[in-house]
Amino acid sequence: SEHQTFRPTKTVETLVDELIQQALARSTLEEAFIEAEPATDTDILVIPYHDIPVRPQDRFKDAIDNSDAAFIPKLRRKPNAMEPLNHQELMSTPWLSPYRTEILQAPLNPAQPFNQPGTWRCASLDSQPAVVISHAADLQALANKLRDENVSEIALGMENHSERSFQGFLCALELTTRHQDYVIDALALRSELSALAPLFTDPSVIKVLHHARDAVLWLQRDAGLFLVNMLDTEIVARDLGWADPSLAGCVARAARVQIPHLESQHSIDWRRRPLTDGVVRAARLRTHYLLDVYDVVRHLTRDDSPYPFRIPIRKSAQLAVKAYQKSRLGGQDALEALRRDLCQQHGIALTSKAQSRVFEALVFWRDRVARIRDESVQYVLDDKSLMILTRDCPTRFVALERSFRHTPHKGIPVLLNELRRPLFWEIACALDPHHQRMPMEAALETEMSSHVEGGSIVDRGEIGFGWFQ
Repeated sequence: SEHQTFRPTKTVETLVDELIQQALARSTLEEAFIEAEPATDTDILVIPYHDIPVRPQDRFKDAIDNSDAAFIPKLRRKPNAMEPLNHQELMSTPWLSPYRTEILQAPLNPAQPFNQPGTWRCASLDSQPAVVISHAADLQALANKLRDENVSEIALGMENHSERSFQGFLCALELTTRHQDYVIDALALRSELSALAPLFTDPSVIKVLHHARDAVLWLQRDAGLFLVNMLDTEIVARDLGWADPSLAGCVARAARVQIPHLESQHSIDWRRRPLTDGVVRAARLRTHYLLDVYDVVRHLTRDDSPYPFRIPIRKSAQLAVKAYQKSRLGGQDALEALRRDLCQQHGIALTSKAQSRVFEALVFWRDRVARIRDESVQYVLDDKSLMILTRDCPTRFVALERSFRHTPHKGIPVLLNELRRPLFWEIACALDPHHQRMPMEAALETEMSSHVEGGSIVDRGEIGFGWFQ
């Protein structure tokens, strides 16, 4: 009847997939794959690095393992042990912190009395220069000095580089006592940082950090170091409802000093050496005023307060007991969740199963490239670019250039341009799964035998340039 409700027989997704298959059927295989080439691991690795002259990880004594193999902890000895080191347990999957007993049984209240806020005030940054440590002998001397002086509280901070590394690596450690700031070159001393193990695992020394969640894992990953008796001041700030729980907010509240938010330091390339005065000053800001914050925290968390000190120290122990694990791609559910999140975040709709296959192929491809070259997945192919390529599905240079014309990159990123042929291969195989991974030479030989006129390949137009453009 004229009022009968119209019910479409096909979804948009199904219709788009059929159109793609019709386009593939009308085109020749060499048109879909003509600019595409598969790449071996060696092909990916030999591409020059457009980076600083020498990548720090190229000089590490310990080999970087970006494979899917389980992480192997670097701990070889266990100072301040309550239980002996169990090497077999370290090799288990997943492994557990060998210091979990010591961390969870550390004293809930410091043995030393706390300073009333304001009775001790950290000197200004300009009053005394920091001590920069870049030699193994100086690091051991520092560890011995702090032990001999019976230091009972230190502030710790770390600078990690992750943009041009798959797992990331520590570049600098900051350590502050009541009298001195130390900046430790974690690149030069990467293999010597275990000298700090007796100090870091001493339960009589409280280690004060801000936002310790990542720091405890970085120490395990790079140096096999663990923190026993740690306080994360961010936990206190959040639990007490401070208006600004960032380090800058805590320092302003406790020390009445305005320091820049650490987000402003993201432009610093912590890999570069030598460490300039400006970089050392920026590093000191992470810990210089942190013991002032600690004094205020101790005052607010007295035993008779509604929020006694044992609460944040227990919560901090739950962070310290976590064990570092390598990053891994999730299963199908995780990929689907990632696709939904990125579609929403970047306002890009994927309307076909073909695009979903391209998305999955590119997620795995950027992960593979990042592991091989020791780059972050975001450097290889950032999320915005991932979604643009998934939307457009370019298999030719012209289409790739068009896709990146209106992105923040203002053009094809350097590494992606170098890898464009393997990129086109991944997209073409995902679009035409029936020919997926077919050897290129055999595919072209088969198809060209029936599509050659006058000794040249027939140009079928822009099929394959940008399937969804």
